[in-house]
Amino acid sequence: MIKKWLVVFSSVAFLAFLLASIPHAMAQATYKWPGDLLITTPAVGTGSHASTAAWGSIMERMTGMKVRVLPDNSEGSRMQRLIGGEVLLNSASQTEPLTYAEGLEGFLELPKGDMRVIWHHNDTPWGWAVRGDSELKTIYDIKKSLEAGKKVRVAVNTSSASMIIWSEQVIPAFLGIGENKELMKNYIRVPLGSYPANVKSIAEGKADVAMVATISSVTYEIEAHPKGLRWLDKPLADKKGWAEVIKLRPLTIPSKLGIGVKSAIGREAWVSNFLYWGMAKTDPELAYQLAKWLHQNFSAYKDAHALCARMSMDLFREFLDYTGAPIHEGTIRYLKEIGKWTAKDDIWNQEAIKLMARYIDAWKKASAEAHEKKIKIAFDNKEWESLWNRYVKDYPKFKVRLE
Repeated sequence: MIKKWLVVFSSVAFLAFLLASIPHAMAQATYKWPGDLLITTPAVGTGSHASTAAWGSIMERMTGMKVRVLPDNSEGSRMQRLIGGEVLLNSASQTEPLTYAEGLEGFLELPKGDMRVIWHHNDTPWGWAVRGDSELKTIYDIKKSLEAGKKVRVAVNTSSASMIIWSEQVIPAFLGIGENKELMKNYIRVPLGSYPANVKSIAEGKADVAMVATISSVTYEIEAHPKGLRWLDKPLADKKGWAEVIKLRPLTIPSKLGIGVKSAIGREAWVSNFLYWGMAKTDPELAYQLAKWLHQNFSAYKDAHALCARMSMDLFREFLDYTGAPIHEGTIRYLKEIGKWTAKDDIWNQEAIKLMARYIDAWKKASAEAHEKKIKIAFDNKEWESLWNRYVKDYPKFKVRLE
């Protein structure tokens, strides 16, 4: 008799479970994806573009949604297209949108927008590369060459405000020569209009040193050059040098390089997490469904491109342990659902959201004052720069949470 009742009880419990599951299952099955998903990425030839196109084609087949990947070499343009609603997602590093929000360098003149992270794209490894036959063997050889009166030509990707800072300021800061005018006379900046041109410049002999991502298609192309590539370690043990770097690039993660071209593996440099950014106003249900699809279908797209394997939940969770970027509420809803978001995460995320809001509010007030006083809002207008800095000079910077 007891056995009979156990069977009945188990059957009833199972039926209750099924009934409870139906609304959720139906919600997933009946979710109507938008007709188009527009994603902007860096230029053709970058890993970001290639990997997005790879998983995007799989999502298109599985959902019936038209996934369009729009390459755009200009960081500022990609951010404006996102903020203006032309695209739904933008593949950009953690640094770019936060530098944009702070109004640094070329972003000084661009209207601010309330951006949010939707998902992790990849942990892009970066380093300083030279041609294989270069006389520069270490990062410190740059300083030695300058001291010997030799010129050192450094590629500057002018399409990226962030990369301009890296090339023009970070190397001198790391070497402790930024204030030495005599040495800096021979530190020659070579302007290049795109990232691919920046990388190719060392193979072509236009520059001696370039900031290069180890995973870009163009990097593989240049490594196959007869002269090859060599990487200048930025030793992790050089705490003084890295402290100066962090002052300029507070979102930098010093790291040994683990993915990309063979010549880069094991070198000491840094990583920059690329993310899929949306807006705070992006439909929370759509953000939730995107996060869910990218997580649950990881096995379907992870081998489509080397960088797709970097979109795993594990790597996203590691990123969340130190990021200073605000995360979208739809993504948070999904992360909470699967136990990957904590009360501690709520605290730092709210701080990031508030900081983003402060910069947006500063933009509104500063631009209104500029219009009133007929001050031209332009990155090369010192009057506007002074006005903007007056509003934000005491604001904290976005930064990683390193222990």
